[in-house]
Amino acid sequence: MDQFKYLGMILTEDNQITKEIEARIQAGNKYFFNLANLLGARSLSRELNKQLYTKLIRPIITCGAETWTIRKTNEKRLLVFERKILRRIFGPVKDSVTNDWRIRKNEELD
Repeated sequence: MDQFKYLGMILTEDNQITKEIEARIQAGNKYFFNLANLLGARSLSRELNKQLYTKLIRPIITCGAETWTIRKTNEKRLLVFERKILRRIFGPVKDSVTNDWRIRKNEELD
């Protein structure tokens, strides 16, 4: 047995956290798609949508994160997941130069 689940965390014999992070992102995606219509709704303010993300989805991803020894690749996976959700919340933006719709850049998501 090279891995097992204990107290909700996936523990591996080589003490890698990658599988745990993948499982957390998968759980966050599942919850995100359950709330996708709500998070993309224009009837709710962006600030309320952002609070829904920080109160409902982010804790699923970061539960137990205080004990993780994280590598750059795992950190990047977590940031990509967060940016995906924030882009969904904030939606596209109309470029003033080309007058076309485009996805927001990372700097525009805060």
